[in-house]
Formats: sequence, C-alpha cells, structure tokens
Amino acid sequence: MIQHFIRFKTALIFLLFFQASYSYSSANQTFKAPFMWQIKTDKTQLYLAGSIHALNSDFYPLAPAYLNAFDSVDQLAVEFNILELNPAKAQEQISQYTWLNHDESIASAFSQKEIEQLKPFAVQKGMDIDTLLRLRPWLIIEALSSFQFSQTDFQADLGVDQFFIKRANQQGKNVLELETLQEQINAINGAELSAQTAAISLALSQLDKGQEQLMQMANYWQSADAKGLYEYSQLDLIEQPNIAPLMSHLLYKRNQIMAERIHGYLEQGGSYFVMVGALHLSGPQSVQTHLEKMGYQTIKVAP
Repeated sequence: MIQHFIRFKTALIFLLFFQASYSYSSANQTFKAPFMWQIKTDKTQLYLAGSIHALNSDFYPLAPAYLNAFDSVDQLAVEFNILELNPAKAQEQISQYTWLNHDESIASAFSQKEIEQLKPFAVQKGMDIDTLLRLRPWLIIEALSSFQFSQTDFQADLGVDQFFIKRANQQGKNVLELETLQEQINAINGAELSAQTAAISLALSQLDKGQEQLMQMANYWQSADAKGLYEYSQLDLIEQPNIAPLMSHLLYKRNQIMAERIHGYLEQGGSYFVMVGALHLSGPQSVQTHLEKMGYQTIKVAP
C-alpha cells in the first residue's frame, strides 16, 4: 500500500494514510486551540479539521473541541476511508502501476552509495537490485517509508482519521470520501520521474529520522501551529529542490480538488465534520485559502 513516511513530510503524511500504519506521541498534554476551522452558511454547518494520520497514545484524549464539533454534525468526510478498503480490489488496481516501461530503469538517478542502500529493500521484495530499479519509484518510496515508520513508536490505528471513522461507525453517521483510491495513486505516481527519484534520494538520507519527524509534526498539530507545520514541511524543498513537482502533486493540486468537493457539501447543505491531513490546512495554498477565494469565511475554532 502507499501510506508510509519519509522526511519528505508531504509524502510521509500521504503515504502514512494510504498504508494505514501510523501513530503519534506527545510529551505535552496541555490542550490548546484545535487544528480546526468552521464554515457556516444559511444551510450548512461545516468543521474543517486537520489530522495526523499516525499518533501514539500520549496524544489522547483528543482536545474536547474536536469531539464536540464531531458530535454536533451528521456526516464525516475524510480523504479516503481506509477501513472500507477492499484489499483484493486495491491490489488489482495498484498492480497496474508497478513497472516502468519495458527495459526502463531509474538506476542512473542514484549514486553507488544509494544503490547499496537500496539493496536490502530489493531483498525484502524478493528481487535483485536491477529488478527493484525497474519498479515505479512510488513503490520504492513506499518501501522506504514503511521501513522508516517501523522504527518509530507511532501506530496507524491511533491516527486521528481512524479515530473519527470508528466514532462515525459507532454513531451511525455517514462517512464520505474526498478522494478515490485511483486519485490517491495518481497523486504520487503522476509527478515526473526525476521528482520521484529525488524523493527516494531524500528518503535514503533520512531513514533514521522517522521518530523525530513524526513527533515534530504531531507537536505542531497538537499546538494548532499551521504556520510552523508548513515551514517545517518546506525544509525538504530546501534540502532537495527537485522534489517540488511531487510536492505539487501530493499537496497543492489535491488541496484545490478537496476545496472544490467541500464547496459541493456547502452548496448541498447539512452538517459536516471534514478531516484532512493537517498539511492540507497549512500554507498559502491551503484548502481553506481556496474556500475563502470561493467566498466562504473560515473561522478558527477556539478551545
């Protein structure tokens, strides 16, 4: 599956959710303003909340504002409902995006040191290094981020998305999806190969940073510090500028599409708790920025 993490934090957050193997932890249980905004119209009540797709038990219980907002609405919307994923159908769909074109390889994109670093991952997949380097890069990113995640104390089933999906199921609330599996695959597979191989190089340089990175992101989330989270995510662009097209696919383009679909909820009417990765609600191209350009007023929710 796709959802793992590397210090390329946009890919990390995205891959964590797709893989559904994440967790979070925090040393500070002081409740602060939630990572959440509210939009009200004559016919719609909508909360737009940021998620960390992986947490540990130290981050629970969640701030009461999240629970109060969720319990007050009729429907939950998430990026993708991982609990409803059909593994067989998903594997069939993903298998269409496994290999590069005939005889194509990404070996020339890497140094000899990086090739050596990749060899254990080839062994894990039951193939030699030459075969591994004929995989589409996003699958190699998945393998690296899966390894990185395994070195942390974070757990996927403690992610905020899953917490609210389970709560919705318990309360009999409808769960909507902002994206399809195909769209999630396209988001990471669609960027040019040079951007994807640059992300692999970045991941290889940061394999031992997983715990530190997830903790930092989770702390920004718990502090409702959207500016800090965005600036932290930009450090990867400074370190590896060639990942910019992948960042655009994973974050900015998806932000606009999410905003358009949330606009549909607002036009339809009703009450919604919409939860997306916190990075989607950070920075100058955030989901709420797109919604504000459509004429909606977004109000930060207080504790």
